[in-house]
Amino acid sequence: MATAVYQGVDGAYSQLVAQEYLQSAGLEAATLGVATYREIATALAGQRADVGVVPVENAIVGTVRDGFDLLAEFSLRPVAEVLMHTDHHLLGVAGASLGDVREVLAHPLVIAECGKFLASLPQARAIPCEDTGVAAREVARRGSTSIAALAPQAAARAYGLVELASHCSDDPRTYSRFLVVRAGEPST
Repeated sequence: MATAVYQGVDGAYSQLVAQEYLQSAGLEAATLGVATYREIATALAGQRADVGVVPVENAIVGTVRDGFDLLAEFSLRPVAEVLMHTDHHLLGVAGASLGDVREVLAHPLVIAECGKFLASLPQARAIPCEDTGVAAREVARRGSTSIAALAPQAAARAYGLVELASHCSDDPRTYSRFLVVRAGEPST
């Protein structure tokens, strides 16, 4: 069985990209979340994973430099490109309402993509998280109606959350571009 490594936890967009790629390629594989982009590269270089998912571009923010830097530093070889529509939803615990929300957890890129929506919640402040999966997991862990996450619907399913608002992006066509990569040939 192959392993696909990505930065984040269940419910992160990178995990969804890994699953989509594996399904479309007809591969039976497990996904493995790691804490940092660098850990993706080291897992591939150390042959602890077969492919990795690296974000390289966001329609609103532009180039994701960390992704490109890893490609060069570790001689990672792209094998596929995946454009993912990033449709953000505000997720909270059961019983929460928009009026309850005082903190919105989200990846910094997601905060940038949802500026108008966040401005419509003047009582809430945005708090950056490592990724959308971590944001959703933290909302579920805390169990408070005052905390919500901007994340994909898959994160709601993964952590038992409910949708408080849908389609929160400023631009409904927003996307991120990811590369599926393999370890390059070792230098001789």
